[in-house]
Amino acid sequence: MKILVGIPTTNLWNKYTKNALCSIKSKKGHYLEVLLLDNNSTDETPKEAPQARFDASVTKYTYIRNEKRNSCAGSWNQIVQYGKDNGFDYIAIFNDDVLFSENCLDILVDRF
Repeated sequence: MKILVGIPTTNLWNKYTKNALCSIKSKKGHYLEVLLLDNNSTDETPKEAPQARFDASVTKYTYIRNEKRNSCAGSWNQIVQYGKDNGFDYIAIFNDDVLFSENCLDILVDRF
């Protein structure tokens, strides 16, 4: 099962984004990719995000930086299109201020 977790962000690296990324995990052994969509941040995001650290359950991390800011809906559409283009079974979009509980993704996948 391929799961994409997409998180759009703009200028919130130290306040929220790095903590959200660190909290993503799955215990069920799914293929889990995290996509961070940076909407032209001018804070530390472009420098720090490409080297973000993750739980071992994260299979792949992709960082995309838009040169032009996108609307909220535009960012979501960009994440969904990435997921469709790359054959994901599930696409989950979260705000960058979300902290994932221990088995949050596993529960969501089990429900669907």
